[in-house]
Amino acid sequence: FREMAIVEASSVWGLLRGLETFSQLIYIDEQNYVVINSSVNITDSPRFNHRGIMLDTARHFLPVPIIKKNLDIMSYNKLNVFHWHLVDDQSFPFESTSFPDLSRNGAFSPDHVYTPADVADVIEHARLRGIRVIPEIDTPGHTFSWSKSMPE
Repeated sequence: FREMAIVEASSVWGLLRGLETFSQLIYIDEQNYVVINSSVNITDSPRFNHRGIMLDTARHFLPVPIIKKNLDIMSYNKLNVFHWHLVDDQSFPFESTSFPDLSRNGAFSPDHVYTPADVADVIEHARLRGIRVIPEIDTPGHTFSWSKSMPE
């Protein structure tokens, strides 16, 4: 008796989400055998186009590996938008190549800064998981952290 699984999608991202669902039907039993729950027929599609979370790393700095772990977890749960609250009154942890003093003077510490390479790395990590990154830099309000390097 041969059983099969069929995953169909109209886009690569739909296929990615379908494979995630399929992976959640597989488990290892007590004898270390791979078991597939084959008694199901799933028809699935997202209810909302925007399924995401927001991380506020301006008020609570998170290292890049932790942000990436959050992106992995988002992917497992089929979330597709990461709203990255990068800067705010409390801290300016984004290293601007045009205005380097903003992070130099506005971050919590020199160790709590995201370089352009860090941001690119996070965006690529997200892209490979079908997650869009919306980096937020609050302006014109929420700019108190800027005053530490631009008092005028």
